[in-house]
Amino acid sequence: MKQPEDAVNRHALSQLVYRSRATRELAPLEVQSLLETARKRNAREQLTGLLVLDRGRFFQWLEGPREALERVWASIQRDPRHHSIERLQTPWRAERLFADWHMQCGSPQALPEVPGTWALPAEASPARVQRDDEIPGYLSGLALWAHLPPPAQMAEALLADSEAPARALAARVARLQPDAGALGAHVLGPVSRQMAEAWQDDRCTGTQLVVAQGRLQMLMRQACPPTDTSGTAQPQALVALWPGETHLAGVTFAGIALDGAGCAVRCAFPAHLAELEDLVAQHAVDLLHIAISPVFCRDEQLPAIAAAVRRLRRASLQPRLLVVLGGQAFQDLPGLAVVLGADDTGVEEGSSVMDLRRMHRWTQVRRHSPGAMVAQALLNDVTLNMQRRLFGVPEEEQPAPQPGDAANDQPAG
Repeated sequence: MKQPEDAVNRHALSQLVYRSRATRELAPLEVQSLLETARKRNAREQLTGLLVLDRGRFFQWLEGPREALERVWASIQRDPRHHSIERLQTPWRAERLFADWHMQCGSPQALPEVPGTWALPAEASPARVQRDDEIPGYLSGLALWAHLPPPAQMAEALLADSEAPARALAARVARLQPDAGALGAHVLGPVSRQMAEAWQDDRCTGTQLVVAQGRLQMLMRQACPPTDTSGTAQPQALVALWPGETHLAGVTFAGIALDGAGCAVRCAFPAHLAELEDLVAQHAVDLLHIAISPVFCRDEQLPAIAAAVRRLRRASLQPRLLVVLGGQAFQDLPGLAVVLGADDTGVEEGSSVMDLRRMHRWTQVRRHSPGAMVAQALLNDVTLNMQRRLFGVPEEEQPAPQPGDAANDQPAG
C-alpha cells in the first residue's frame, strides 16, 4: 500500500547545518562527553554528521530523517554549553555525506585526549571560511577530504607512468560528487603544490609534470562537469596571464573552474598589457581573471598592477567589468586585490578564497542591478584614494612612456 505523502516526507533525507559559540572553553573530557552523548542520540535517531570545533566556535552538519532532525534541533537550541546559535541555509542532497559516522569531530588544534577526532590540515582550516554562506560548503568539502588519499599520494597517481592510477583516482573523486569549491580546496590546490614540489626536487621530469597537469584537468572535468546553462545568458569570462608571466597552470585551472561555474571562457596569453586592453575593448567581457605569480607581486610591482587594473576598466567594452586577481600572493594577503582596484581574489591553483558560486552570482547581479553599479563606482573611488596614499602619484599624472622604453611592456605606476 502506498504511504501517505506526509509520512514519506517525514522519513526523507534532510540536512541541518548550524553554527554557534561555546559559552566557555570546553576541556577535553567535556568534548569527549559531548561526543559520546551525541553519538548515542544520533544512532537512535538514525542521524549522521560532523562537528568542527575551532577556538570556541562550533560548526555542525547533521543529516537524516526530517522529523528526527527537528527533534534534535530543539535539543541543540536548549543546550547551555553554547550560544549565538544560527541555523544556516543548506543545499539538499539525495545521499548522506557522512554515512559512516554518527558524529565525527574535527579541529585545527589536535585533541589527543579525545579518541576518534580529526586534526584538520591547513587546507581544511575553518579560518578559510570567509562568509556565513560558505559554511555548508566548507563542511561538505570535509566529506571529500576525509574520503580521499593524502595529497602526496594523489600526486603520485597523476605522475605515474601508467594511466591507470590517474583514472582510478578520477573515478574515486567523481563518486563523491564534490562541488567546485571542495575540489579546489582539497584536490586542485594541495595536489598542484605536491606536483610542483616533486618537480622542484627532481622527483619528476618537466614532461611528467605536464602530463600530470593534463590528467588533473581531466579529473576536474569528470568530477565536476560544466553547469547546464541552456536557455540562459552565459557570463563571458576572459582568463589571462599577467604580461611576462610564464606559469600556465593558473590560467588553465582558473579556466576549468569558471567553465564549471557556467561561464563561457576565453583564455589569453598577452605579451604586453596593450594586447589585453584590446581584448576587453573588442569583446563584452563580464569577468576578467588575471593570473599573477608571486614573483610579479613584489612591493615595487604593486603600483604597476594597480595602474593596469585602471587601464583595463577604462578600455573595457563592458562598464560593469568584474576584475579578479589570482595567485598565491593574493591568497596570502586577503584584501590586497581590492586595494589594487580589483573586485576580489580569483581562483587559481585551488584557491578557496573566492567561492565560485558567489562569483557567478555577483556577475549576474551586475547585469541587472543599478544599485550594484553605484556600489561599484563608490568602491572604485575608495580604492583609487587608497592607491594614491599607498603608491603616490596616480597613473594619469605620470609622463607618457617613450617608444622602445621597457615601460611599454608593463604600465608605469
